[in-house]
Amino acid sequence: MKTTLKAFCALLSEWLMQPDQWRLIVPVVMLVLNQSPSDTLGGVAPIIAMTGIRAMSPLDRIPIPAATKVTTLHDLLSWRNDDMAAMATALDKMHATVLDAATRKRKKNRERRSKKKVAEMAQFDVGDFVLYIDVWPISHSKLSVTWRGPAQVVCVRWRGLQAIEDSWEPAANLLEDIPTEFKRYVRSNKADPQIKAMAAALNVTQSLGGIVANLPFAEPLNPSQEGIQVFD
Repeated sequence: MKTTLKAFCALLSEWLMQPDQWRLIVPVVMLVLNQSPSDTLGGVAPIIAMTGIRAMSPLDRIPIPAATKVTTLHDLLSWRNDDMAAMATALDKMHATVLDAATRKRKKNRERRSKKKVAEMAQFDVGDFVLYIDVWPISHSKLSVTWRGPAQVVCVRWRGLQAIEDSWEPAANLLEDIPTEFKRYVRSNKADPQIKAMAAALNVTQSLGGIVANLPFAEPLNPSQEGIQVFD
């Protein structure tokens, strides 16, 4: 967050813009942060960690003369295949390094915080039922705190992302954000006792083939309706 605020302040000052115009430079800030080394990723830029593409540099605008090389299409395809194989190997090694660096940094931050007298680190594991807090700004000097729960913490692997992006999310949030996928997961794992308990706690037992509740989101979908809802 501090890095993001610094980027906004620097660009607003450089371009002589007012603070309330920050929305106009959001794409530029995203571009800068994605191309900049990240401490969380062990000094690797997010664009490199996600795609393997080399990060942009101010020196890219400086032309460097070079001799023209003549090659054949067969050689070009061969070089491209070799480069793709080498990049895949390099990405696997880099992701392992990034995951190790992020894990060590997270562990170090937790240990440093746990040493404070007033700090008490939460101890929970995947599948535990916990309470989570919502803080809503009421005024400039007061925050309204609402405890919600119990909610079950679930380890989520996001489709299309790497394992480093896995996160722990309350099951209630997943049901609210992706109800169709959540219910499909419940139906696919209905033999698991933990899944049954989670479904009962969230009142989605209709996904297990039981009695359907009289609620709009609880109505069973036929395959065509379910497919339509997935692509909405």
